[in-house]
Amino acid sequence: MWRGFGVSESEGFAVVGGDGDFMVGAAMGTRFVLAFYKARICSCSYVCYQKKFKPKEVHINSAEETRFPVVQLRNKKQKWDPLVNNDLTLCEIVITDERQSTKIRTSLKITDWKSKELIGHVDGVGPRSILWGRVAATLAFVDSGAQSTIISKSCAERCGYALFYLCVIDLQENVLRVGGGEDTIPFLQGLPTKMTEERRYRHEVLFPVLYDQRSAYKPKLMTLSTLLSVVIMAKLHKPISVAALFLHVLVLFAPFACAGHDYGQALSKGILFFEAQRSGFLPRDQRVNWRSNSGLHDGKTNGFGLPMAFTITMMSWSIVEYGKQMAANGELGHAMEAVKWGTDYLIKAHPQPYVLYGEVGDGNSDHFCWQRPEDMTTDRRAYRIDTNNPGSDLAGETAAAMAAASIVFRRYNPAYSNELLSHAKQLFEFADKYRGKYDSSITVAQKYYRSYSGYADELLWSAAWMYQATNDQYYLDYLGNNGDALGGTGWAMTEFGWDVKYAGAQVLAAKFLMQGKAGQHWSVFEKYQQKAEYFMCSCLGKGSRNVQRTPGGLLFRQRWNNMQFVTSASFLMTAYSDYLTSTGKSLKCSSGNASPSELLMFAKSQVDYILGDNPRATSYMVGYGSNYPQQVHHRASSIVSIKANPSFVSCRGGYATWFSRKGSDPNLLTGAVVGGPDAYDNFADERENYEQTEPATYNNAPLLGVLARLHGGHGGYNQLLPVVPEPVISKPKLTPQPKPMPVTQPKPTPTPVQGKSFAPVDITQKATSSWSAKGKTYYRYSTIVTNKSTKELRNLQLSISNLYGPLWGLTRSGSGSSYSFPSWLDSLPAGKSLEFVYIHSSSPANVAVSNYNLA
Repeated sequence: MWRGFGVSESEGFAVVGGDGDFMVGAAMGTRFVLAFYKARICSCSYVCYQKKFKPKEVHINSAEETRFPVVQLRNKKQKWDPLVNNDLTLCEIVITDERQSTKIRTSLKITDWKSKELIGHVDGVGPRSILWGRVAATLAFVDSGAQSTIISKSCAERCGYALFYLCVIDLQENVLRVGGGEDTIPFLQGLPTKMTEERRYRHEVLFPVLYDQRSAYKPKLMTLSTLLSVVIMAKLHKPISVAALFLHVLVLFAPFACAGHDYGQALSKGILFFEAQRSGFLPRDQRVNWRSNSGLHDGKTNGFGLPMAFTITMMSWSIVEYGKQMAANGELGHAMEAVKWGTDYLIKAHPQPYVLYGEVGDGNSDHFCWQRPEDMTTDRRAYRIDTNNPGSDLAGETAAAMAAASIVFRRYNPAYSNELLSHAKQLFEFADKYRGKYDSSITVAQKYYRSYSGYADELLWSAAWMYQATNDQYYLDYLGNNGDALGGTGWAMTEFGWDVKYAGAQVLAAKFLMQGKAGQHWSVFEKYQQKAEYFMCSCLGKGSRNVQRTPGGLLFRQRWNNMQFVTSASFLMTAYSDYLTSTGKSLKCSSGNASPSELLMFAKSQVDYILGDNPRATSYMVGYGSNYPQQVHHRASSIVSIKANPSFVSCRGGYATWFSRKGSDPNLLTGAVVGGPDAYDNFADERENYEQTEPATYNNAPLLGVLARLHGGHGGYNQLLPVVPEPVISKPKLTPQPKPMPVTQPKPTPTPVQGKSFAPVDITQKATSSWSAKGKTYYRYSTIVTNKSTKELRNLQLSISNLYGPLWGLTRSGSGSSYSFPSWLDSLPAGKSLEFVYIHSSSPANVAVSNYNLA
């Protein structure tokens, strides 16, 4: 327990100690805050130099019991404020890690003197300056106008102690800011405080919340024993009463009892956004009632095929991975309708095998007008690619969209699924056979959706989806044989979006490797996996080249619609986290390993930022929360509904009447994710600010999967299992066509069950592929274990003999031939199946049930 505390009311500094493992200090007059926890290894000293004063020091040592000194300003006539007149440059921090004996100093930046590594910085200068860094005792300059106060976890983790959050309440904005923006909770409007504006501006409440290392980013409620560690600073040089302090704390903790986001609600709103994007004749069950029949648009009036197809691919991937979670939330049907609205259009845009329409409308003329889609008068010319004007990137992405969507509909609408797959095969052949960039053929697209990355990534991306949809060895061989030539095993990426697909293709290839499907190409697919994990590590900040983040923690790629990269990266991290969980593996980064849960929690932190946990406490999803963009750069939502006012809105008249209007949009574009803040978490809610306030369908599409996963949980599903039965189809007529390898189809192995005529556990095996290497023929066997009973299957033990190769999807029990459920699965519900795979150069292994319980 900490002993000793001092109070200097006259000098405006108070230090209060409690019986927790931490302590808070605050200077009322100087607005200087020092927060730290008990440290036995780390020590920290703070020294601030003032030109006319001797250095003042607050030193924390590693003793069990420490009397903390009180800093006093000796010269009352001279006001010392490090936040005024850039005096921040006069302050230095000295940090000492006693284990490493390294020293870190800073003025405006915190760097390691030896490695020159930048580990902290000052965000801005002046009244809103914030100083942060990886320190044993966190030093922070706090102003009531500051957006947040950031404290880092790294030193706490090195020292082996749990970190706490520093919370600041800004009563001007009625916002509770917790832990440097990682958790920002809307503050109660009824905070009991009545004071003048001057006092209100200065009034701040700071208190710590214990950091629970077992559940990252989730603060624990403060216990009564820690109440004494609360420091309240005010302009008034008068201690607060115990009763008032207790009342403040009770009020402040109310938000923590219900902290967190409603991911199910966000999912529903995110899907609803796509109904506002519909064009053509709207169906009777249209839920966005302010829209009416119209032409094509995507936040604008013109339609671009490349980002549209990517949107459909990512929506489909979200359903493929997390359709069960969507169904549990009652949104699977709506999500599938959104996909079908897009694929119906793609089918119409592909009238011939080697013809695909890639743009409708002219971006230049369409942007010249600001009209409702229902009032469009601009030229609706259509632009296409064909054998003389190729576009491998466009055709490849459209093939990927069709293939991914065919998986979505295979169980519910087999005929439609087969139709999509037929188009996908033709488009893949078109993309591969007639190579070229689509914007070289459709030059009007260059200004808006230029294909900077070329078409090689789309060829690999579409091949991966073709294999996922067909299980055809041809497409797996394509990935294996072209990985180097097309850059899939060479490019290490830090972005994923409608233009650059390498990271997505690499993640899918890594999935195939984890499923044991790589076969003779396993060494190539390991390279794909290395590049996929490079992307993950870069996002986590543990790679050799990391993705930039804003001070509030958001991944940042570019100023114009940065949120597209955030949602896409979050989806890849979420899916890859579940792939790793299904195999019981972790992520290996250059700066240390990362568990699957760390990947998922980081993706969650990005989604939480989007939904409002950010320095501005702004939700960047329209209609979610209480503070979201009101002036969205979107023609249909910014102009009064044609149902409310059918008067024609002219091309330029829309700019004069509606675009320049400063009020909120007349129509709520529910669920739209806008472009988002800049590199410093700044955001201007202005309609003309298209870089930040314009939504896009490809912002929402990958977010749907992450929201479904966060809302529905893992559910015990093996993400490496096929979500629907593999299709029975004929091979595509593509050249060159590899010769099929001989595959021996073994008979199902019956499960021995004593004393019962009905077997509750059914086991079937089949060889799914084969190949020859060094004179041997290897087979990949898929084994399905099904619980055919009406009860939950527990404590399953399988005995596997005559196994001569690697096995995936089970956990070995001891060193023998006994196997149990994988680590992520405790039981198998009634009617559910579990798949595991193995590879060896022999006939099927003998698989039998040695033990189980039905509960």
